[in-house]
Amino acid sequence: MTRIPHQAILAGLASAMLFASVLYVPVLGLMLMQASVIPIMVSGLRFGAVGALVAGLAAGAATLIVLPSAMLPTYACLQLLPALVVALLAMRPVPGLGRPLTPQDGPDAWYPPGHILAWLSASGVPFLILFALGLPAYAAAILPSDSGLHEDGALRDLVTEVMAAMISEFSASADPTVQAELLKSIPANVPGTFLAYWLTLVAVGGVVAQWWAARRGVARRPTPNYRTLALPGWQPVLFLVLGVAGVVLPGDVGYLAANAAIMLSVPLVFLGLVLVHAAARTLPQPKMALVGFYILFILGSSVSLIALTVAGFVEFAIKRRIVVPGPPRSGGA
Repeated sequence: MTRIPHQAILAGLASAMLFASVLYVPVLGLMLMQASVIPIMVSGLRFGAVGALVAGLAAGAATLIVLPSAMLPTYACLQLLPALVVALLAMRPVPGLGRPLTPQDGPDAWYPPGHILAWLSASGVPFLILFALGLPAYAAAILPSDSGLHEDGALRDLVTEVMAAMISEFSASADPTVQAELLKSIPANVPGTFLAYWLTLVAVGGVVAQWWAARRGVARRPTPNYRTLALPGWQPVLFLVLGVAGVVLPGDVGYLAANAAIMLSVPLVFLGLVLVHAAARTLPQPKMALVGFYILFILGSSVSLIALTVAGFVEFAIKRRIVVPGPPRSGGA
């Protein structure tokens, strides 16, 4: 019988407490809540599938106790499930290894991080579908009864109206001009932008979890070489198809396709960042160059993200077409 590590149970409790902190210390809790995905990942990267599942069960049980029941689905979808996906995918047997892993196996013993990132990005598509199905009912509950949008309105219009209603509710005491500016700052494709942000947090959480486990000497597998990040062939192709569909198709289908493309652009952005770091290493002061880049990246967020997505897609396309010639055959033509 497999012994359940008590550290896995503690990791699940820590995850639930971090997520619940937003109810008790609203400002600091918003930041702590972002890290609630890390303890479960650490448990999985340390103890394998058993550790991830035990931590997940402990987190779910603790959430039922310390959080309102209505928040449990949010925690399960946005924190618990992605943490389990990362931990379980990372522990998958590596094709071709043919034997148990040892610390000497090196980065190649990992299930490729780029593939984990790709599957995570694809896992957001069901959330978009659920969002499209549930938004009309939610809009009917919060929009005025004389608004006909929740009955036959387009998803884009519904999102705008719902966000306007939420801003009015949470900033009722604020100046109307401030409310108008807040509404203008909301991107048109709210669902895709939110899921892209969520995916980025999960990916960074996975990197932090592996760093923590490796630093303490308890990581089951060695830290992969993130500089060799590679995506599976289907991921950029799916991004391209959905991006084109988002531009060409009208109505709700095109809106959902555009949002899905935004979410699926995240792995390509990471691939673009790998290129930036590789280019910086060729400069006399790479650290200063990276600091300057990230300052510009933050200031020009939308343009920077588009540029990195394009760079990542081009990098993927070039790598797929590079053919490394073998040694010349003796006596051959």
